[in-house]
Amino acid sequence: MDGTMTFSAPVESLDPIATELRECEPRAPQQMKALVIRAADHIDDLKRKADDYSAAITLFRGFLNDWATRLDGSTDVRIGMFDSESRAQEKVRAAQSVVLDVARLMREAAALS
Repeated sequence: MDGTMTFSAPVESLDPIATELRECEPRAPQQMKALVIRAADHIDDLKRKADDYSAAITLFRGFLNDWATRLDGSTDVRIGMFDSESRAQEKVRAAQSVVLDVARLMREAAALS
């Protein structure tokens, strides 16, 4: 070594138990130190995954709400007595397009899992 000091980057724990483990690691018996750090890392990884899953669930609920709103709107097809046959067909096709688009989005979301 060249005599310079190096410091490791501080580890930020996400979980209070992982923090406690990291704080007690210096006092742990030598044969337990690596295990204590691995346990703290594992707890933090689980916390990250739980946070990611929670965010994904929140996002998916937003998708479900949007899809339900779009599907509800597509059922409100009003064809007036002064609408031509082609105009009535156009309104029906627009409603069908919304349903097909939501179905496509749902299939795409299912493929991501």
